[in-house]
Amino acid sequence: MKKIALDEEFSFNGSIYCFVKKEDKHVLKFIKNGSKKTNSFVPPSLDEVKDFFKQKGYSEESAIKFHEYYSVGDWKDAKGNPVKSWKQKALSIWFVEKNKIVEKSEKKEEKYLF
Repeated sequence: MKKIALDEEFSFNGSIYCFVKKEDKHVLKFIKNGSKKTNSFVPPSLDEVKDFFKQKGYSEESAIKFHEYYSVGDWKDAKGNPVKSWKQKALSIWFVEKNKIVEKSEKKEEKYLF
């Protein structure tokens, strides 16, 4: 954690503040509202997508297909709109039953024919 010096401006929750000394006390002083936060989309790495799919119980294969589909399409959806939230897109479109991880049973039942 960084120490903040007196009169040093810092940003918190989009606004600018500083600590000033007033009557032998350190007081937080509001300076101004910061500029509006821009939500510029940053495409996820393949590993991020794999981890997210695995956490939610979906297969690595579907994660790879998801990443390739949107990477090739320059992270635009089927209507040509830019993807704003890849996790939301995965939840709403790709998280379907057929993409779930299928657990293989460890024991195979043996059947005897007599």
